[in-house]
Amino acid sequence: MKYKIEYDITTKIVTKIYFGDISLEDIFNTWDEAKLLNLIPYNVSGFLLDYRNSNINIHPLESPKIAKYYQKNLELFGNKKIAILSESSKNIVTPILVQELDQGYSSRPFSSYEAAIHWILS
Repeated sequence: MKYKIEYDITTKIVTKIYFGDISLEDIFNTWDEAKLLNLIPYNVSGFLLDYRNSNINIHPLESPKIAKYYQKNLELFGNKKIAILSESSKNIVTPILVQELDQGYSSRPFSSYEAAIHWILS
């Protein structure tokens, strides 16, 4: 699994683009690394997680762990929107399950880049 982080200075959206197979540990480790390396500006307006070039290998029963991670890191995710972008129906299952547990942040899956950006900025 590889990833890269981009920051749009105009919209203040951080985009995290994943490549390859993604495990639960990959999600946590990439966020931890991004925090450690100060890759996320303090004034970020929201997050776009791009899974279009990846495959989420997470059992549905592990989805609550992602929500708990976001809730434990509200200094980063608090009151922010997290849009998950995927064109694969298989990759949408985990984000839908996480969305049901949102608390202190909001998340939502999208199949369109434009719709995801619009939602984050609204």
